[in-house]
Amino acid sequence: MRDIWAWISVTPDSGPVCAVLEKVGGFIGDNYGIPGMGSAMFNFGTSFGALEMALTAARIPFEIITPAKWQSGVGVVGRKKSESKTVWKNRLKAHAERLFPGIKVTLAIADSLLIATYCKRKHEGTL
Repeated sequence: MRDIWAWISVTPDSGPVCAVLEKVGGFIGDNYGIPGMGSAMFNFGTSFGALEMALTAARIPFEIITPAKWQSGVGVVGRKKSESKTVWKNRLKAHAERLFPGIKVTLAIADSLLIATYCKRKHEGTL
């Protein structure tokens, strides 16, 4: 948490700063055989709350949005019911690669790049 605060609390001189956090649902039900699912969800929620507090303390305006909202804002058609998670994630990656041709886009950062694009477009008024 100290690392996150150290990073967030340094406001760049490059202009206004804003943030977007993705609103994701929790998981209630059986663990699909995954041990520790409940504790993982608790840790995720704790981290999300800490991030909200850090942004608030640093006076960085932020918006909490659903995946459907940012996906629509960057021109991604939502996940189809018949689409596997792998196919879906690769589609997001391909979209990010088109938007950021000079960056090595990985599955790990594709969503983040697209969410940042949504944030930029919203605050530029180009959504």
